[in-house]
This record gives sequence, structure tokens and C-alpha cells, in this order.
Amino acid sequence: MIAIQRLRWFGHLQRLPEESPAKQALNELERVVDRPVGRPIVMWFEVVKKQMNEKGLDYKKAITLTQDRVGWRQFINYFYLKMCNV
Repeated sequence: MIAIQRLRWFGHLQRLPEESPAKQALNELERVVDRPVGRPIVMWFEVVKKQMNEKGLDYKKAITLTQDRVGWRQFINYFYLKMCNV
């Protein structure tokens, strides 16, 4: 269920206006930066990208799909069914 909530939140963030602080923070996460030495911290954004890749959805396609609420909700429901192995 947490995975489903992450994807719902991702869709919500993608539909926010560009000037929104939450959307600006999301855009900042997409920026590539050097990380310190040692085990990397697992970030929320990376987990969402990994979940989408596991289900065969490219990140760029996901951004487009989130603009369509009905389509995004259908993807999330499909994702949930796959998680439950129904």
C-alpha cells in the first residue's frame, strides 16, 4: 500500500504549478549532483523511479501520464493488482 501512495503523491506533485514550492523541490531532486563517499541514502524520488521501471513505465512517459488523472489512476490500479498478484 505504501508503494501505491508514493505513486499517487508523485502524480499529485507532477500536476502542481511550476511555481509551487513542492514542485520546485521535485525538480531539484531531478538534478544530478555528486554524492558523498559511502553507502548512498535511498531517496524517495529514486524509489518511485525504481517502482515505475519495475512495472515497465519509463520516467518521461510517467510524467506525461500523470497529467491525465484518469490514466494515472488506471496505471496505479493496474500496479496494485500486479503487487497483489491478482
